[in-house]
Amino acid sequence: MLVAIAKPTRFAMIFLMLAAGLTAAAQDKAWGSFDRVLLTRNFLDAIYPDLKQTRGLIVLRADTGTRDEIDLFPCHPGSGVGQPGHDFVHCIGLYPAGPSEFLTTSITFIDEYPIFQFSIGGSFVHAKSVLVEKEIIAHPEWKEEQMIDALRRAHPRFGPDNRQEFLLTVPLDVILKFTGCRLEVATAAFHASRQETPPYPPIAGVDWSVTGTRHNGKINDSCVARFEPFDGRLISIDRF
Repeated sequence: MLVAIAKPTRFAMIFLMLAAGLTAAAQDKAWGSFDRVLLTRNFLDAIYPDLKQTRGLIVLRADTGTRDEIDLFPCHPGSGVGQPGHDFVHCIGLYPAGPSEFLTTSITFIDEYPIFQFSIGGSFVHAKSVLVEKEIIAHPEWKEEQMIDALRRAHPRFGPDNRQEFLLTVPLDVILKFTGCRLEVATAAFHASRQETPPYPPIAGVDWSVTGTRHNGKINDSCVARFEPFDGRLISIDRF
């Protein structure tokens, strides 16, 4: 694993291979002190097994004081010297100025879990849903069933008719370990929606939601996890 950490500022960068396993700090049930970038890598490794072989740059791009924005930029570690004509991106000299188009996260950390709120965007989770969402946005007159019919035409792996198959893929133990959210599979429900709040452009979404509870000496509240329907990937964890 090639590692390069920037000096302590609001931006921290680390080169890594996501295939690396959990660190000792991430295995500590009490959590205590932890490196936010490394812990995010461990969470991504555990929650998205197919992401483990991706090599790239994880960037703590912004620290707002309430939420951290941590992104993954796929690239190849190394000198950048190679055969001409290859179009892959090298990590060397890559200093992103904005969110990653591939994978961008927004995370709220606390001491107890340590992840309290989590959301993810980018092509890694949304590439297959984009066309369906655009179709829903183009039809403000549609009811939810018409939105769901549009999704069915796209042949998702975990559409509203595949509830049992979807529940078999929900990473209950990983979500509990990192967030304290104990999901109840009986609450799983599929949703399709369109929202429009001028002057902002309309947005649409198709996803599964599973609700649960968090119990801790300091926190006792409800929580909800949402998953996209094509690969069943987690897209957010939040209060319900």
